[in-house]
Amino acid sequence: MLQLTESILRSNSDRRRIFNVTGIWDAKLNVDTKKEIERYWMERVRQGEDSMRRQNANQNKSKYYVLSMFPYPSGKLHMGHVRVYAISDTLARIRRMQGYEVIHPMGWDAFGLPAENAALEKSMPAHMWTESNIKHMKEQMLNMGFQFDWDREVRTCDESYYKWTQYLFLKLYDAGLAYQKEAFVNWDPVDKTVLANEQVDEKGCSWRSGAPVERRLLKQWFIKTSHYAKALREGLNTVPENWFDIVDLQKNWIGELDGYRIKLEVHNQNTSEKCYESDAFLRDISELHKAECLLVPNDHELCTKFPPDINRKLNRYWGTPIPVVHCDKCGAVPVSYENLPVKLPLLEQISMRAGSILAAQDEWIRTKCPKCNGEAKRETDTMDTFVDSAWYYLRYLDTENSTKPFSPEAAAKYMPVDIYIGGKEHALMHLFYARFFGYFLHEQGVLPQPEPFHQLLTQGFVQGQSFRDKVTGKYLAATEVDLSGPSPVAKATGNEVVAEWEKMSKSRLNGLSPDDAIAEYGVDSTRLFMLGNIAPRSHRRWDPTLFEGLIKWQYYLWCVVNDFILRNTSRKPCTLTSEEIRKHEETLFDNRNYHLKGFDDAIDRFFGLNMALTKLQGLTSSLRKVPPMMMENSPEFRRALEQTIILSYPFTPHFASELWTGIRAVPEVAAEVENREVWEMDWPKIDKEYKADLVIQLYGEDVTTIKVHREVLKNMSSEQALGLALEQEVVRKLVGGSNVSDRIRLSKQTEFETLLDLRLPDAAKAWKKQLKAEKAERKAAKKLKVQAA
Repeated sequence: MLQLTESILRSNSDRRRIFNVTGIWDAKLNVDTKKEIERYWMERVRQGEDSMRRQNANQNKSKYYVLSMFPYPSGKLHMGHVRVYAISDTLARIRRMQGYEVIHPMGWDAFGLPAENAALEKSMPAHMWTESNIKHMKEQMLNMGFQFDWDREVRTCDESYYKWTQYLFLKLYDAGLAYQKEAFVNWDPVDKTVLANEQVDEKGCSWRSGAPVERRLLKQWFIKTSHYAKALREGLNTVPENWFDIVDLQKNWIGELDGYRIKLEVHNQNTSEKCYESDAFLRDISELHKAECLLVPNDHELCTKFPPDINRKLNRYWGTPIPVVHCDKCGAVPVSYENLPVKLPLLEQISMRAGSILAAQDEWIRTKCPKCNGEAKRETDTMDTFVDSAWYYLRYLDTENSTKPFSPEAAAKYMPVDIYIGGKEHALMHLFYARFFGYFLHEQGVLPQPEPFHQLLTQGFVQGQSFRDKVTGKYLAATEVDLSGPSPVAKATGNEVVAEWEKMSKSRLNGLSPDDAIAEYGVDSTRLFMLGNIAPRSHRRWDPTLFEGLIKWQYYLWCVVNDFILRNTSRKPCTLTSEEIRKHEETLFDNRNYHLKGFDDAIDRFFGLNMALTKLQGLTSSLRKVPPMMMENSPEFRRALEQTIILSYPFTPHFASELWTGIRAVPEVAAEVENREVWEMDWPKIDKEYKADLVIQLYGEDVTTIKVHREVLKNMSSEQALGLALEQEVVRKLVGGSNVSDRIRLSKQTEFETLLDLRLPDAAKAWKKQLKAEKAERKAAKKLKVQAA
């Protein structure tokens, strides 16, 4: 323990210093000090938490699986990434400190067209481009202090992963759910690839390149997701309420299951070649024979051949090879399980865009038929990346397994995912395919339940201010706009400029790199900006004027610790009376428990990290209000300060670690915490002596609150609650002597709050009138006060 002396509090403005380096507490706090703190603590925190996580593994603790959607390794993190990972990182730290065995993994959705296109444009091998991007993005994540379980890391482009994607494909094939068929497909003429229907926007353009989509007749692989359509739709009735509108999105995507979709193939009469395909929808299949004709474009003719229904296409080069070979004698034959993986050739150079790149790899394409051992050719299409990402959450649980994708035992222990966090834009297609795989694997007997995800949190966008020339429609950089006048104008043309808050993007010139944010504010403050002020599901405006309160909170807490060390260094005589000390202790006790209750409630009920931060700010404010003498004479103050720092740790781990070391220099604190670091501390619990709230309401409007011992409230009946309520004058006035026992509703909200709602129409009218009058009186009094000032 660092020695506590007067020198600890020396402040030297000539250079920055942090307590853990010099043993001197600097009373000043600025961005440079924060960055120095982060440099000192980042690796120590990471190693400390990793060590504790390994020590706590397999100790029969309750599990908590926090999963954020893994990123495509595009090269750099953007602020949207920072927000989703700040949310998951904070929740994971909270649950770990609450005593759960937390799973918080990270990986890379590493296959896909961008790497292939980069290989073409930059003459760089796709695998090397991908590897380089992963390295850089992982470094950015480490620099943000995100505490992922890196020993669970997966990359969908690694053989050790896509071997099992191929294995699952073969399981689908064996079940009749993966098959090949000639069909009209959506063709992207720019990316030279096939698109699923959901990858074509409402204007008929590709979701990625933006090019108008063409219809082409090609032989394609499909996955029959419609097999589980009914179960997938009905399963949405069992998910928690916090899926919100995602339930409707999923249901609309699946559609109403009240009829039959028939595909009609049109063939040329002379050559029998298929040249057109049309859909028909019938509620009653028996009506089909009544059809007299099919209207088609002029150059097509009708035939009466009806296929089975189909659903999903697969993709091309930089992806998981489809484990099927084509034999002239045996047709399409699956590769045997023991011969997986079918390895993707790591091409050093790609020189063609049109057609299949793999089809040009003669040495790779030639193989033997698994059935007859004759000459055969490998399948040259690769799987769509939606297949790779449909099961990654299961591989995280058992990354070292060399005999199975994952063990049923690991799935039984850790599934389902407790909280899945990601953008709403992925809550349709990706979520649908991940749920499809969950239902399939449950039917296969390797998942204990079909739904893979329990709670769902779709975070809002990070928005930057954009500027668009009203005349040309061109986006302008902030430096190109004159903001000095009543309305913004373009400096170059004088044209009026439209200023809006939009999702950050390069094309809108309103982006901010995470590296720049860290350089300006530091890591912990950047994390706070992503988490504070606004609910996780709402859009986050990157507006520095909105962050001032969060920066001040860090400063205020720093000052409280500074004053705490100062008072316990000087040890001045206490002039407070015992009665004054008792009253301050009671206030500290109530404030600590009140804000802790609000903090836990915000997390448990809403994942409201912004609301939890508000409670932290309130708790810090209550510490600043007590007389300085309480800092050295009050065990309750020490406890409140300790718990404030513990609660702040998941949000600002490096800053909190420094604060913790500061207060540990006080002997009384050191004795209480036993030389443990802040991340090793138990999560604060609400005291048993702290009373719960019986909230009396009138049609949902709060009237008054009665403090009741928790054990009493736990078993309280409606009659008992009404009896307590009638002891309050305000309630007696509302009731007016009437018997209202049949017009009340008692509902328990949490361990600390129960609602008694009075259903009294006449009283409600009078109550609202009274509230309106009181509001008018307060407004008038405020106006008089302003005039007097």
